[in-house]
Amino acid sequence: MQPAERVAILLLTVPAFVAVLFMLFVALVMAPLYIHEESVKYPGSYASLFLNEYAPCDRIVIEVHYQGNATPSTYALEHLRSRLHYYTGRPVDLYTFGDIGPGAVPEVADSNNLSSFGYDIIEQNARCHTGWLGGNATIYILYVDLKGRDVPHNGSGVVAGMSYRADAFFVFDNYVYDEVTERTVLMHEAGHLLGLEHDDDPECAMVGTMVRNRSVLMGLTPTPDDYCQAHRRQLENLRNHLVV
Repeated sequence: MQPAERVAILLLTVPAFVAVLFMLFVALVMAPLYIHEESVKYPGSYASLFLNEYAPCDRIVIEVHYQGNATPSTYALEHLRSRLHYYTGRPVDLYTFGDIGPGAVPEVADSNNLSSFGYDIIEQNARCHTGWLGGNATIYILYVDLKGRDVPHNGSGVVAGMSYRADAFFVFDNYVYDEVTERTVLMHEAGHLLGLEHDDDPECAMVGTMVRNRSVLMGLTPTPDDYCQAHRRQLENLRNHLVV
């Protein structure tokens, strides 16, 4: 074999070698983040799976399930899909299903049982599942109407969304008053799945409390429906480096 051929083979096999290392890292160190029942409860624990260029998944699937009276905005979902494609560098597919029945949401819905009935909805209705050694990485979004129920409250206002496990979050449709708010809620909760924390920048989607004032609604103030530069750098770092 000529030296040039050896170099070519080396260059071709380096990405595959790194991918194998990543899978070994997952299997030996990070396996709970992918397959352990308890770890799926923690938003952010799949961040490397969604972002890292050597992660063992081919594409991201956004699977939306909603109640008949909690229909999501097509434009807000498309905004989320396009931004996730931009930040992850992966193809992102989007599917919506109006299959959450009226009995799926309990009469009392609060922070004590959101995880349990959200888990039940996914178990009963999910079409795609994350494969920890290849295939899709799935994000589940559940649109529900909690009107008249005991809802999550953060002390300064109602909560319009909640990420409750590594691959899923709720959107509480009765507190999403317009598409501007919906875009922010989607990007905010998806940001938690990507490992991002709250920010105090009112123009960042990760802002802890969104103020719905007239200037935002009229387009005079930038809509906080994307991430700030600090969070973009964090996503870029997760995308390009193995984090141990």
